Amino acid sequence: MSLRAETSQIQTQRLVLSPQIRQFLRLLQMPVIELKEAIDQELSSNPALEEAATDPSEDAASGDTSVPDKPLENSKTTAEDLKLQEKLDNLARLEEDYDPYSYRLNDLDSESREETDRKSSYRQMLITKPTTLIDHLTWQKMHLDLSEEDDKIANFIIGNINEDGYLTASLEEIAHETNATVSDAKSVLKLIQQFDPPGVAATSLAECLVLQLNGLGKNAGLPIRMITECLPLLERRKYSQIARQLGVGEQSVQAAVKLIGTLEPKPGRSFYQEEHITVVPDLRIVKDEEANTYRAELIDEDFPRLRISPGYRRMLRDKNLDKKTKEYLRERIHSGLWFMNAMEQRRSTLKKIADAITEIQSEYMEHGPSRLKPLRMKDIASKIGIHESTVSRAIQGKYMETPHNTVPLKSFFSSSVATDNGSEESQKSTLERIRKLIESENPLKPLSDQQLVARLKGDGIRVARRTAAKYRDLLKILPSHLRRRDAAA
Repeated sequence: MSLRAETSQIQTQRLVLSPQIRQFLRLLQMPVIELKEAIDQELSSNPALEEAATDPSEDAASGDTSVPDKPLENSKTTAEDLKLQEKLDNLARLEEDYDPYSYRLNDLDSESREETDRKSSYRQMLITKPTTLIDHLTWQKMHLDLSEEDDKIANFIIGNINEDGYLTASLEEIAHETNATVSDAKSVLKLIQQFDPPGVAATSLAECLVLQLNGLGKNAGLPIRMITECLPLLERRKYSQIARQLGVGEQSVQAAVKLIGTLEPKPGRSFYQEEHITVVPDLRIVKDEEANTYRAELIDEDFPRLRISPGYRRMLRDKNLDKKTKEYLRERIHSGLWFMNAMEQRRSTLKKIADAITEIQSEYMEHGPSRLKPLRMKDIASKIGIHESTVSRAIQGKYMETPHNTVPLKSFFSSSVATDNGSEESQKSTLERIRKLIESENPLKPLSDQQLVARLKGDGIRVARRTAAKYRDLLKILPSHLRRRDAAA
């Protein structure tokens, strides 16, 4: 059998997305902050697209009186020109009827430019860079009178403290990397371990807790012994065994446990950079008090109103315009129209999805997470007549401001749990029920997973014991034997 190269034709079918569809899907997936950046980028890259003035008198002053576009006067007008001219005619009619043509994400005429700028400035002030744990430690180090060698050691130690506040390098590594002795490294480390927050620069949980106890200025002998000698028993809450092992009374152990409970196992926690500080909701839920109903609104007051430049449209009607310039104008105008159309489609799609969610989850809006209904993306797609993948793209990274909290749109979607009456309970509302059951339990006799199943069954919700255990794990709640408190507590 000989090998040879040859060409052949193969007929296949595949779905090819047009540039317009690709642009729409790209914009649809963007959350509000990224979308604002995309609009600014499009305005800077396409001269045919511009931001319309919020005050119609500004357009009049600039010479734009929104006069309808005249037909192209070139005798060699092509079909493409006629199609574009039809779009421009529609543009002109819209301008004549509704103000200078713009993609109106929101009607800004209801508030002054000064008020809009004030709100925008306030939002920008909210998004500031927080102080990190490393910044905080470095600032404290600057107040120490350290030698050049010790300062080098201190910098290396601070640079190897993780976000939880623990030192990730050994004394030997510190000494080796800074050309110092282990003794010098240990001395500098002890200085940094006195920094705020208490317990910082520890190498283990036990050391972290002991550092905090040493800084309390109280009689912490028993708590320190419990941490250094009985930490595994302490984690399992075997208080009686701890009392026997240390030869002390159970009441003393309980008092020490309360003191240990006030300590912070992760000293760097207060410096965590929580993502929610940069979350800007895309939608808000508003209640109509008279009708006692809820509706969804897009939050887009910071977005500019877009339009096709009247100057470019006038240039396109010039019969003396050369072919190359005309092609460029046509391309830029088409691109601007595609972008505005994609923005309008994004707004319409997101609003339809939000309206459908609001209608289905009306009890959530009224009563909170415990009344969340089971909902699939397929249900929303079928309700508003779009593909399920479009729903998935639309809710990606989007947040909604509800009467209870600001939550991701995807949090409204949940699988179902069967009930005795034949209806369906949301998985997330079942999680909320389990959380409330455990919060209200007797700490001396915490509910086992089987007892949780029985309580849920009493409410008509049928779940298996292992399902209840899985839900408890999702809530990051310990098993019953680890939640149990001794009677002395």
